[in-house]
Amino acid sequence: MMRLPVGVKFASLSLLALLLIIATTALGLNEMRSLSGPAIELTVSAEASQYSRHLRLDLEELSEALASGIDQRNLAWFGQPTQERLEAIESNIQQLSRVLREGDDLQHANTFGELYAALSTETETVTDLANRGQWNTAYLRLANYVDPATQSLAVQIDELDQQLDQNAADVANRVHEGRQSYLRSVLIATCSAMVLLGLATWLLWRSIVVPIRRLTESATLLASGQLGARTHLANRRDELGVLSTAFDSMAVQLESSHHRLAEKVQQRTAELERERAALQQALADLQSTTAEREQLLATVAQLQNPVIPVIDGVLVAPIVGQLDNQRLDLIQQTILDAVMTMHARVVLLDITGVPAVDGASAELLMQIGAGVRLLGATAVLVGIRPEVAGQLIAHDTNLDAIKTAIDLQRGIDLALGLLRRHMVASDQRMSGTGNQAAFQLG
Repeated sequence: MMRLPVGVKFASLSLLALLLIIATTALGLNEMRSLSGPAIELTVSAEASQYSRHLRLDLEELSEALASGIDQRNLAWFGQPTQERLEAIESNIQQLSRVLREGDDLQHANTFGELYAALSTETETVTDLANRGQWNTAYLRLANYVDPATQSLAVQIDELDQQLDQNAADVANRVHEGRQSYLRSVLIATCSAMVLLGLATWLLWRSIVVPIRRLTESATLLASGQLGARTHLANRRDELGVLSTAFDSMAVQLESSHHRLAEKVQQRTAELERERAALQQALADLQSTTAEREQLLATVAQLQNPVIPVIDGVLVAPIVGQLDNQRLDLIQQTILDAVMTMHARVVLLDITGVPAVDGASAELLMQIGAGVRLLGATAVLVGIRPEVAGQLIAHDTNLDAIKTAIDLQRGIDLALGLLRRHMVASDQRMSGTGNQAAFQLG
C-alpha cells in the first residue's frame, strides 16, 4: 500500500484543521447574521412600546382636558394647551409609524396615521365650537367623534402592544434557538478539533515517535556490537522509511565488512600461526644445528688440541698450527682438565708443529706451565725449533717455570726420569714415616 510522506500527512491535517476553523467561523458569522434580525426586531418592539405608552398617556390627557374644558365652560382649556397635546400626539404617532415601517408593519402604521388625521380634525372642530360658545354642540361632538377616535386609537395601541409582546416572545424563541444552534455548532467544531488533535497525535506517534524509537534502539544495538540489528521499516514510503532503508543498508554493509575483516583476521592468524610454527621449527633446527656445530667444534678442538697419555702419569699435548689467544686459552683448559682427570705428573707440550711464536703466545705458554705446576705436575716444552727458540729469546720469555727438551723422545726420557725421582722421593717419605713410627713405638 502506497503511504504518504509525513509532510503530506501533516499538511493534510493542517488543511483539515484550517477548513474546520473556516467552517466554524462561517457558521458563527451566519449565526450572528441570523441573530441580527431578531435583535433589530427587539429594538423596534422596544421603541414601538415606548412610543405607544407615550401616545396612550397623551390621548388620555387630551380627552380629560377637552371634557374638563367643556364642563367648566372654560376657554383656557382650549387653544394652546390642546394644540400642544395634539402636537405631542402627532409626534408620537409619527415616531411610532416610522418604527413600525422599519419593522415592516405597514398596516398599523397606516391605521395610526388615519386615526390621527380623524382625531386631529374632530379636535379642531370641538375647539372651534367651544370658541364660538356652542358648548352643547362641542360636547356632543366630543362624545360622538373625539372619544370614539380616542378609543379607536387606544384599541389599536392595545392590539399593537399584544403584537409587540408576541413578536418579542417569538424573537426571544428565535434567539434561544439560534444560541442553541450556535452552541451545537461550537460543540461539533470542538469535538472535530479534538478528533483532529487526537488523529494528529496518533499520526505523530505512529509516523515519527515509533520509527525514531526503533531507529534509536537499532543504533544502540549496532553500537554495542550486535551487527544483526535492523529497523525493519523499509516498507515505509516516507522520509523515515528512506532513513530506515539507508540505516539497514549501512548495517548490512557494516556486518559484511565485519565478516570480511573477521575472515581476513582468521586467515592472517592462520598464516601467522604457520609462520610461527615454521619459525619454531627453524629455531629448533638452528638450535640443533648450533648444538651439532658446537659439538663438532669441540670435536675439532679436541682433534686440534689432543692430550694423549703415553705412559701412566705422562701426557703429551701436541700443538700444531698458528697460535692465538683464543686457541691457547682452549689448550690451557684442555690440559688442566686432563691433568686433574688423569692424575698426570708430567705434561709434554710438543710445539714441533708451531711455525712461529709471538710475545703473547709465549706468555700464554708460560701461563700453561705455571697452571700445570700449581696442580702438582711438571710441564716440559719439547720440539723447540731454532727459529722458535730465537723468537722466545727475542721476546725475553722467562723459561724458569717450565722445563725444555729438544724433541719428543728427549722429553719422554726426561719425563721418565722425573717419574723415577718422584717415585724414589715417595718411597723415602714412606720409609721415613715408618721409621719414625717404629721409633715412637719403641
